[in-house]
Amino acid sequence: MAGLITLRQTKRLRSSLRDEFMNWYNFIRPHGAFDIERLETPAVIFYQRLPKKEVIIDPSLLENIGWVK
Repeated sequence: MAGLITLRQTKRLRSSLRDEFMNWYNFIRPHGAFDIERLETPAVIFYQRLPKKEVIIDPSLLENIGWVK
């Protein structure tokens, strides 16, 4: 039984470490292939390259509830 608990704890720790690394790699660490002076990360580039979507709501409606300034 103790071995099973240790295995579960090990899997949980590995998952946590992997998630933490992926967050750092994609959202915090600037990537050398991008504009290093602007400290662009893979996540920034990904969202910049997404196709622009058509706005389906008038932005002035969001201003009235304080979401947009």
